[in-house]
Amino acid sequence: MQILPQQLKKVQRLKRREETWFASRRRAHAWVAPKKEPALSPSKGRPYRPYTILTVEAKRGRIRRVEVKGDSATSEDVLVSLLGAMNRPIPGSGGRYRPARIVLDDRALVEALTPALAQVEVRCDYQSTLPLVDDVLHEMAVRRYKRELIPGLLSVRGATVPLVGELFAAAAEFYRQAPWGRLDNKSPVEVRYPPTGRARYALVLGSGRETFGLSLYESLEDIYQVYSGIGVEEIAERISYFSLIFEEPTAMSFYDLDAIEKYDWPVAAESAYPIALRLIPGGDETLVPNAAELAWLAAALRTVPDFIVKYVYAGRPFPRPAKTAYSLPGVHGGQQIALRYDGDLWELREAAREESADD
Repeated sequence: MQILPQQLKKVQRLKRREETWFASRRRAHAWVAPKKEPALSPSKGRPYRPYTILTVEAKRGRIRRVEVKGDSATSEDVLVSLLGAMNRPIPGSGGRYRPARIVLDDRALVEALTPALAQVEVRCDYQSTLPLVDDVLHEMAVRRYKRELIPGLLSVRGATVPLVGELFAAAAEFYRQAPWGRLDNKSPVEVRYPPTGRARYALVLGSGRETFGLSLYESLEDIYQVYSGIGVEEIAERISYFSLIFEEPTAMSFYDLDAIEKYDWPVAAESAYPIALRLIPGGDETLVPNAAELAWLAAALRTVPDFIVKYVYAGRPFPRPAKTAYSLPGVHGGQQIALRYDGDLWELREAAREESADD
């Protein structure tokens, strides 16, 4: 790593204080849309999240320096920013000096920066999480957007990395299999998870080529109401459901985008970022599903496409009633899921009327 001698000399002349700083290289909680020469931009004209290099004084939480880079930020960029935090800090952050120690949350950066920082007698250490940095970045984003950010799925109580990872894997496979090409959004699949438990009703979204995904409703009656012609506001006052829909990355929680990068969770396409949401009667805003509902979504997404192909169609040109049960991956704790298809909404409504007439 090449550092200009004059940069080192300037920093070496500064007073050294027994203080610790936290520093991090993160994707910003913001989107940038390239305006000039989009074909030559790193993101090929698509909106992208620039990198932010943030340095914060540990004891008082004062920001020493913030730099926003483009679609990449090298270790050299981080080092130059750290030296700038010593020699040219933000006004009001405590003046020019060297800290005794800088803590980063990236092992590769620590390894790359340690030799250079040692030349100015600053120790460089690793720490897996930096809550103070998280808080500062969150506050910066809230000020930018003038609202709270969409929470990430890992913030949901009981939602583990394996569970959310399985949700993403199941969603990516669901999207690749495109079940909306066979079953439309008026053909509910009864889902029981576990097989002896309560039923919910899954609708595959996408036959209209607008919104793609899967919704789980509490009852068939709720689905009847959706298609009964009543207004959207009235539906929102009556019906509870939760869904996973596919969207552009710009619609997703920044925290989920960070988790995708950190844990290497799969995404099937640029327009297929999975967003889990829940709506409840009378709710003023869209909510995030709880951990149990995330498990329901993961299980249904994993099995519904296969059920449609192998059982509902089974090589025939038209769907037929079918039922079966599936064993689920280990994250579900050995649980099974039971699926049943009895026909589209109109067939089900007619069958219910006939049964009522017989009674």
